[in-house]
Amino acid sequence: MDIDVGACIAALLYEQDTVSIPGLGSLVGQYKSAAIEHVQGKISPPSKEWAFNANLAVNDGLLINSLMQKRGFSYAEAEKLVDDYVTQVKSALDRREIVIIPEVGRLYRDFEQQLRFLPDNTNFNPDTFGLPTVQFYPVLRSQKTQEPLVPELQPSQNLKRLAQNWFRQYAKIAAAIASITLLTTLYLMLRPGVEVPESPIAEVLPPSRVNVSPSETETADAPAELPEALGQEEDSDPDETGTNTENDTESITMAPEQKYGVIVIGAFSNEDNVKRLIARLYESGYEPFTDKKGRLTQVSVQMAYENEPELRDALQKVRNKFNKDAKITRKGKR
Repeated sequence: MDIDVGACIAALLYEQDTVSIPGLGSLVGQYKSAAIEHVQGKISPPSKEWAFNANLAVNDGLLINSLMQKRGFSYAEAEKLVDDYVTQVKSALDRREIVIIPEVGRLYRDFEQQLRFLPDNTNFNPDTFGLPTVQFYPVLRSQKTQEPLVPELQPSQNLKRLAQNWFRQYAKIAAAIASITLLTTLYLMLRPGVEVPESPIAEVLPPSRVNVSPSETETADAPAELPEALGQEEDSDPDETGTNTENDTESITMAPEQKYGVIVIGAFSNEDNVKRLIARLYESGYEPFTDKKGRLTQVSVQMAYENEPELRDALQKVRNKFNKDAKITRKGKR
């Protein structure tokens, strides 16, 4: 009988604050209070936020005992199931693949071979389980202002107030007279029989500029420069022979001799922005990965392509949907 050890891990997260995966690491939970996002207009309920610690690889017995109690295995059988699962996960990570733990998150290795964990949005807090994210909108109320009482005016002040009242009373009449005057003038100018001066003829382009293609430096499909905040310099003359393959990606394994390109979307100092962008990329069918650049976290995607127009089309789609300043930093061949 096939047992999904990953599903057993997800079930333990509702009951425990720390769950160890022997030989791999531990999932450590921390309470996250309710949050209000004023820009997006969302209220998130309290939840339990999870992080992965690769240094806590000792066996705490929780996963094996859960398999014994809920599945009826012996200790030796449960221990073998966990060992086989950890071996499969390590093999996939060594192949630079992304390992998905159902409802929990994704494990992958970055460019520096460091193990990274991206949690899903599942709420494992049993006290607030099932509470959805609420969308709210600001309420605009009209306020009625009460006119202040006017004290008794002196003769000079009284004259000034009479002038103001006269202006308010006759301002609309003056505006109406001005409008009638303007319309009458336009009618007299544009009535039949009146010659209207012709507009100047546009300057004709010289023959030397007709049917001349723009220079290569002004091509419309040239990728725009990303903002300086990305902290990523574009590689010089990336080719399709794999000259820049020393920094591999965490995306899915490419077929032999498959061309690929790396598109950098953005770099952020706020981890919440990184998580939201990666979630959007997963929802759109991309397999993103991250890379540390000093204090910034760079988010990129790897695209397989057959020819240059196909890669440029993929870049334009990424720009239209995520960031107009996205750019291609590397091209190579598996």
